[in-house]
Amino acid sequence: MRSGEDIRDAAVRGALGGLVGSLSMMPMIFVMVAIGISEEPFPLTATRGIVKRAGLYQSLGKGATNYITWAAHLMYGATFGALFGVLKGRTSLSTFPAAPLFGMMTYAVGFLGWLPLLGIVPPLWRQRQPAGVMRLMGHLMYGAVTGAVYDRTASVARQLVSPTAAPAPAEARRGRERVAA
Repeated sequence: MRSGEDIRDAAVRGALGGLVGSLSMMPMIFVMVAIGISEEPFPLTATRGIVKRAGLYQSLGKGATNYITWAAHLMYGATFGALFGVLKGRTSLSTFPAAPLFGMMTYAVGFLGWLPLLGIVPPLWRQRQPAGVMRLMGHLMYGAVTGAVYDRTASVARQLVSPTAAPAPAEARRGRERVAA
């Protein structure tokens, strides 16, 4: 059994990865709009649907809804990233393919789960294509980036959690020095 500190470390690393993974999706979201695959960024569609369903759209307006959209998108990604970190920490699976598969799972939870159930979007098979495929690709990328950040932050997190921990192996330090040069 892992200690609470290990679980916290994995969750924080995963949340950071999920935040970066969500940011990595944003160019694809805007390209989909620019080339006409989507009429608007999908996170905006989802947030507006939730805000309208809650009866808050009139009082919040378009500007506040836009801010809420991107904050919610990043928080959603960080939350799922934290879940990835905790789950990854409990398995012996390699980050790849586990991370992209986790990205597919986040896609399925939203687009096959809660979004159609709440009536925010039609079921996936009734949505305009290739938007569904592009969104799936975006979530695969989200998973891959989340996993990469999770892996790359391991030694840093160990040092933050336990400053007396042994320094990173010389081989890893050399790799970082090459990147910095």
